[in-house]
Amino acid sequence: MSHQHKFVTLDALRGIAALFILTRHTSSYWGGVSFPHSYLAVDLFFMLSGFVISHAYDRKLTSKTMTLGSFFITRLIRLYPLYLLALFISALVYFPRKAFIHGDINLIIEYGTSLFFSLFYLPYKVASSNLLFTLNPVSWSLFFELFINIIYAVSRPFLSNRILVLVLVTSGLYLLAQCFSVGSLDYGYIWDWQSISIGSARTIYGFVCGLLLHRLFLKQPTNSTSTIRSFLLLLLASILLGIQNLDSFNELVDGLSLIIVFPICVFLGAKTTPKNRVADIFKSLGIISYPIYLLHSSLGAGISKASILIGFKISSFAPYSGLLLVLGLFCISLILDRFYDTPLRRYLSTIVFNKPRTPNRTVDLN
Repeated sequence: MSHQHKFVTLDALRGIAALFILTRHTSSYWGGVSFPHSYLAVDLFFMLSGFVISHAYDRKLTSKTMTLGSFFITRLIRLYPLYLLALFISALVYFPRKAFIHGDINLIIEYGTSLFFSLFYLPYKVASSNLLFTLNPVSWSLFFELFINIIYAVSRPFLSNRILVLVLVTSGLYLLAQCFSVGSLDYGYIWDWQSISIGSARTIYGFVCGLLLHRLFLKQPTNSTSTIRSFLLLLLASILLGIQNLDSFNELVDGLSLIIVFPICVFLGAKTTPKNRVADIFKSLGIISYPIYLLHSSLGAGISKASILIGFKISSFAPYSGLLLVLGLFCISLILDRFYDTPLRRYLSTIVFNKPRTPNRTVDLN
């Protein structure tokens, strides 16, 4: 099976998931529109990540044609350029200007320390926030993502199907128990042991599920061309991410998404490709997913702050302001991919590995 296989339906799933996360963190742009289950997009990210990372690296790691060091460096090259840019923008948007003007040294030191830790994907607790990553809150999933990547690469020789199924069942049962206990899986991003444990379980379950789905895919790696089927899979995932509050059935929605719906979407999505023009759109959704995920919160907050300074509120134009935000971020993401992210990753790969490398667009979300 060629590693050049393009999973464009999976790219589109990742893009749709990123857009749902965007609406979640830019509520003022959308007025009364909200998707209370949109946090499940992160679980879909982890599942997609497990699948495509297994496809890109599993054979290389088992055959030892890729060392652990090369794997880690490759993952950092893939994730860090856009992460660094997003962190820089977040630092500017959330810079404590009043503290600087009034000489509040403690707050400035706290801000600087948080920025320093974030440079290394590490969380830092500040007094004014309970978030793992204060400057760019969505970084929590990247922290867990890199952690599970390290575990995967180090333990790959021992990851038999039996062990993976055991880990999947254990983490899945824990998630279901927590879901029905606290009523939701929207945890992982705050300084709380229960939140961190649920976030860890979400990462492990999603990633391991993706690994197993890829191994199942390899047993019959056929691919059919069906635009309708691809759209139906996107619609199915969107229904779960966009479903409204169902009160006592919310836990059931979370459980069904993780155990049944998302694995079906990923597995069938890997085996289904839309026709040419639609495939190009799906590829674009994959390209914009990571930059939108990283940039939407800080850019949305920055634009909102700037609008207040010139005399109007973003919320007054909702939901049209939200649509314009999506359109703007879509264009910015494509520009960044062409002129910043892809060239920089290619340059870094050339320097580190002493040969030209074209970054794989299908590998990883987040």
